Amino acid sequence: LGGSSVVAHHCTVGDYTLLGGGVIFGGGVTVGSFCTLGVGTVLQPHIKVGDGVTTGIGSAVIKALPAYAGAVGVPAKVIRIAEPA
Repeated sequence: LGGSSVVAHHCTVGDYTLLGGGVIFGGGVTVGSFCTLGVGTVLQPHIKVGDGVTTGIGSAVIKALPAYAGAVGVPAKVIRIAEPA
């Protein structure tokens, strides 16, 4: 998990290694810097999430997300790609 990223409560990332506060992390998942994962987001094992990604509440990420993408839904679909600041 990269620096300055935010993972909201009750998110699942990978193969269920508990970090605390309802967040579960593991399974070869890579999350870049400055990411925000919405409440209840699920990242399947071996997923790469680029820098600056934001996911909507309850999103299910089943494939890699490019840097600065905004993704929502089940399965998550990219709805925007922002310009880096």
